[in-house]
Amino acid sequence: MDIDIVLRAGGVELSGVVADLTGGTIAHAHVSVISGTAAVTAETNGQGRFAMWVAPGWQPLRAVADGYAEGHAGADAPGTIEILMTPESTVAGKVVDAATGQPIEGARVEMGLELDDELDDLSTISSAQGEFRFTRLMPGRVVVVARTAHGHGRSSGSLLIGLGQHVEGMVIKLFPARQITGTVVIATTRATCAKAGVTLRDQDNNRWARLRRTDDALVADGVLPGTYTPTVWCNGFQSRDTYEPVVVADKNLTGLEWEVVPGATIRGKVITNTGEPVENALIWSIEGRRAGIHARSQHDGSYELAGVGAGYYVLAVKSDRGIAAPDGYDVMVGSGAVVDRDLVVDNGGTIKGTIVDSEGKPIAHEDIAITSGSLPSLHANSDEAGAFTVRAVRPGDYHVETAQSWSDSLRTRGTDQIVQHRKPTVVVRANQTSVTRLVAGAKRGTIKGSVIDANGKPIADAFVVAVHESKAAGASRELATRLVSDQRPVVTATDGTFVLTNLSAGQHVVRVYRRGGGDVIADHVAVDSTIALQIRATGSLAGTVRHRGGAIADELTITVENARTGLSRQERYFQTQGHYTVRDLPKGEYVLLCETSGGWKRVEIGLAEGEPKTVDLELDSLITVTGRVVDLHTRMPVSGIEVTASPSRGAPGFRSYTGDHEDLTNSAGRFTFKRVPSGRLELHASPKNNDSYDHGISAVRDVDRATGTLDLGDIAILKSRVTGDQATGVLGFELERQRRVPFENYEHKVSGIEPDGPAAKTKLEVGDVITTVDGIDVSGVNSSNFQAAVAARPGTTLTLGLARGVTVTITLSAPEDE
Repeated sequence: MDIDIVLRAGGVELSGVVADLTGGTIAHAHVSVISGTAAVTAETNGQGRFAMWVAPGWQPLRAVADGYAEGHAGADAPGTIEILMTPESTVAGKVVDAATGQPIEGARVEMGLELDDELDDLSTISSAQGEFRFTRLMPGRVVVVARTAHGHGRSSGSLLIGLGQHVEGMVIKLFPARQITGTVVIATTRATCAKAGVTLRDQDNNRWARLRRTDDALVADGVLPGTYTPTVWCNGFQSRDTYEPVVVADKNLTGLEWEVVPGATIRGKVITNTGEPVENALIWSIEGRRAGIHARSQHDGSYELAGVGAGYYVLAVKSDRGIAAPDGYDVMVGSGAVVDRDLVVDNGGTIKGTIVDSEGKPIAHEDIAITSGSLPSLHANSDEAGAFTVRAVRPGDYHVETAQSWSDSLRTRGTDQIVQHRKPTVVVRANQTSVTRLVAGAKRGTIKGSVIDANGKPIADAFVVAVHESKAAGASRELATRLVSDQRPVVTATDGTFVLTNLSAGQHVVRVYRRGGGDVIADHVAVDSTIALQIRATGSLAGTVRHRGGAIADELTITVENARTGLSRQERYFQTQGHYTVRDLPKGEYVLLCETSGGWKRVEIGLAEGEPKTVDLELDSLITVTGRVVDLHTRMPVSGIEVTASPSRGAPGFRSYTGDHEDLTNSAGRFTFKRVPSGRLELHASPKNNDSYDHGISAVRDVDRATGTLDLGDIAILKSRVTGDQATGVLGFELERQRRVPFENYEHKVSGIEPDGPAAKTKLEVGDVITTVDGIDVSGVNSSNFQAAVAARPGTTLTLGLARGVTVTITLSAPEDE
């Protein structure tokens, strides 16, 4: 047999090293990357090094080695990269019958980081003894779900696994459930769709079920009773707008059928403005009936988006080979039509650079910001040699700096302003490469420290990482769930000490993470300082949940949130006799929210260090609410507005939707929500299928009924004064950004006035609070009226009412690019 292998021209070398997170390199690790439509693999040598030839541009890499969790990294080719791998954790257990305790063979066991019932991260099949085992796990919180054709079980809440920890003895109990089988058929031919899928959503009980393909049908095992809304797809065909709900009760459901109809196809080529094909470009729909459908261009630049519905679409393109049209590519599609549309990208330039410290040493893994006036910023990351590359850059003058410096500049000038008029550091021209060298403003430093446990003893196996606070931006708690850092994590010594090196100037967030669980985060740590950190004892919240009247809740969702630290956890409990336990909670003030199919409860709780607190809950009833969206001026009903609802006061975990289409107001402007708790409710109305309204509106209503249906009255929305491609005039002032402020206290406070803008010609002052615009209330609970009220054509004169009792008039100016 003769086999011809054709190699594509233009390959570049991507090299690197695979290293153990705790130190040392990893030999015989397998590294792979998908470059366009071709997979490239390599194996590390005895020193953990590898090299491969790939297409130029950004490449995602994956490393696999025995005894380690998968390692992932990204690199710009040509270049070098270090892939860090974490010693694996494992989880093992058994699936048993809940009634008899006997082991269950052949159960499908899934593990994931998500809390839905469908977990596709990892799966395995239980043995004859009901046993299962998951290996190569990263540290973090996981849940486990097990299913048979007629059984369903899940872990009680989530399980915390630490670095290198091996958890044994988990028991998953299976309770009675049902099986669903069905097919997706093409309406015109009645043929079965070969590449189809169905997902079922039971919103009332917060459940998902996904039908998996067998030889001749789609099957979902272990489905619990409830009413499920189907989502159906078939490659090359269009789904119906709605499908009949699937009601699961006391028996299996077989022979279900979901129809799809022939869809239209958008196809063509992605090419440069000189006609060259562009391979591996990402094409997706950003507007239209099926926003989000996507495809990749092939070697010859061809692409195809199949199964789209009739209507108007806007396509977007992303590629290292060229610059897409800033407003996308318009396509009008007829029912079942095949539309040919080539997508032409403009030639851009390339920026190549290096970043070094004040002593000329290269800085690896540094975020670089490339900015040009009001254009969206571009970002790059330096490799091990301090080199970075940005391709497909729109021609123009750019300022290149560290992301830290850029963020600091933004904060200095105000969060709502863009830093402009700075001297450019690089000029980009089409089809040319511009070279720059970036010198960090200060010498790199260190942070030294020590780590002890709750009893004051040194910890010798803790991992320590740091991230600059300009990157953390108040999200330090994000570091508690994943190992992301400016530099390679270090491991504490036998006496608990550590040294973090090669840190940029300024303050950092330092995180310590221990094998087996437990962590501590320190904010505002300056470079060249020494800190002492203690992993303190954690507490827990536990209790029993009952409905009013005393009935035990057999399935519930518990959400725990600490607003100050950003910690948020959500746990699911199934057939636990109403009992819940949320473990591993640091000392702090928490909001605890419990949700079931028929009740809801929110309480505020303080937790001391290491405290096991019991909090029993009696659920408040859920009711149905209805309302109407009307025009602010005419009071006529407005259709096609998407309405969402959630409890106010920052209650976590609850957001009520009525369905993919039912949440749009009807011709009478009405909307309805089921299962709404008592208390204060925040409503958000956003235009979706109504071009006359561009800006949404928010409102607050008090729900004070325990049963039945409550009419919330009218929500008034402002009609747009600009339409289509019309430009919006400029006010010439900035507003202070307010976070976590209740609606009733929200203010539009002036934080800055542009010296040459239209507001500078008035008596408006920094610190003024705007309460009305042309007589429309924009204060407190009506504050969301502001954006729609001020959006008008250049030359429009607005009258602003101020809290100090005076009015000012501003004539909007034209945008600078007009």
